[in-house]
Amino acid sequence: LLSLLVSSATMVSRWKAIAGVSVVGVSCGVMMTGWEARRKKGERIVIVGAGIGGLATAVALRSQGFEVDVFERAKELRPVGATLALAPNGLAALSAISQEACEKVLKSCTMPEKCVVKNLKDEVIKETRFINNKALLVAWHLVQMHLADDIPGKYIHLGHTFQKYEVDELTRKVSVYFKLADGSEKVVQAKCLIGADGVHSTVRKFMFNSETEPIFHNKVMFRAVLPKETCPLPAASLPEQGVQYTWSASSDRDLFSFRETGPDHFAFTATKHITARPPLPSSS
Repeated sequence: LLSLLVSSATMVSRWKAIAGVSVVGVSCGVMMTGWEARRKKGERIVIVGAGIGGLATAVALRSQGFEVDVFERAKELRPVGATLALAPNGLAALSAISQEACEKVLKSCTMPEKCVVKNLKDEVIKETRFINNKALLVAWHLVQMHLADDIPGKYIHLGHTFQKYEVDELTRKVSVYFKLADGSEKVVQAKCLIGADGVHSTVRKFMFNSETEPIFHNKVMFRAVLPKETCPLPAASLPEQGVQYTWSASSDRDLFSFRETGPDHFAFTATKHITARPPLPSSS
């Protein structure tokens, strides 16, 4: 993900629009309005979504001298989400985007070393050591927080829900419409709009005038991250640093895993294989 963001940020900084309105199809969706992307003071880039994708893109573009504002519908950035596995290429990309954020992530993560699989009687079935593993585990919200620390607060606008955008062919600017928490409307002028608002992206839906849904792969996963001080289990039951406990039910596709995901957090994952597709959560 972070490698792609570096690539997309580089693409934005080098890409040249040929016609009046052009669309570049990267994971978060980049829309340009006949604009040669170069560092001009006052030429604003608007990013919708203050998750890891939106914030990493903002930090990368700001480091190249672009004026960037991030708009997020949530009223606050809270510690939500689950565990993120950060591979070496992702860590290198994060370092390229922000050395400071990378150093903070390294202090907040853990390196998985071993997985202990047990049955429902708590008997050990097998142990697997991750000999060549170089991926780091870190709580998703900590990566978000460390990236947000790299952006002055006045450029992160909370409580802004994207509604639509309009392109002015004459001025080659895009007007982005937001609904605020109090019900009022706000219009922001920009040279570039980047939608990084997740799997239920309203920017993507408006851009392509279509509804896209995730593809169901017959697996449901429940994930959570808890601070260690709030963990209800006795200390003797907690896994050691770098160790993951996994309990297997009647099927090896129905699993419950428990592991450390940094010096101060534990992560829980419950996986269930099902045949019927569950209803999709609301995007509101």
